Order: sequence, then C-alpha cells, then structure tokens
Amino acid sequence: MLRYTDGTSSSLTTEDAGNGGTEMSWDIDVSSILTTTTLASIDLGPDLIGGNPNPPKGYPIVTFTWILAYKEGNADKTERLKKAFEFMLSEKSQSQAPELGYVSLPAEVVEKSKAAVAQISQ
Repeated sequence: MLRYTDGTSSSLTTEDAGNGGTEMSWDIDVSSILTTTTLASIDLGPDLIGGNPNPPKGYPIVTFTWILAYKEGNADKTERLKKAFEFMLSEKSQSQAPELGYVSLPAEVVEKSKAAVAQISQ
C-alpha cells in the first residue's frame, strides 16, 4: 500500500497480514508543489497533446488526465460544456485539488486549457 504524505516524512512499515503473510506500507514524501512542478515540466506543445511523458523532473510519477471535446458540433450542449470546463479550471477548483487527492494544474496548463475551451462552439 502506498500512502502519500504532506512532504514532511516518509517511512516503510510492516505488519502481520493475518494470513501468514506480511503487509507493507510505504509513506512517500510528495508535496503538492513538487507534483505540480513535475507536471509543468511536461511539454504539451501548441495542441495540448504532450510530447514527452517522461520529463527530466519525472518524480513523482504524474500525468495528465485528458478530456476530448469537439471543437464544433456541440449544439445546445456548448454553454454547459464550457461552464463545466471553466469550473474545473477555476482557481477555486484548482485550490481544492490537493485536499481531494489530486494535483493542481500548473498555471501555464490552465491558461492553455482555457484558451482551448474558448474555441468550443456550437
């Protein structure tokens, strides 16, 4: 079992699993700032498709979750789609990400993503 800590400690613990085996837990030092920095080192390119999934600052292992959306042909769903994406990219949502177990997106990625959302049309 891997557990992520607040970046202040790390340890490996073992305990009897009750079935003749041993359960191991490893608390890993990973701060929100470190993981966001790692994400920021991934070159997304102008089309937000990413070109190097193994950036030089590759620890901790993090990646993006991709959402694919049509640029046009969204009809009456357009405003609701944009509103949902804008909420996900908002400062409020991004500031809540760490307490929910997610990594806040780097500012540059948020900026590029907002530009892509602005291009969504009916």
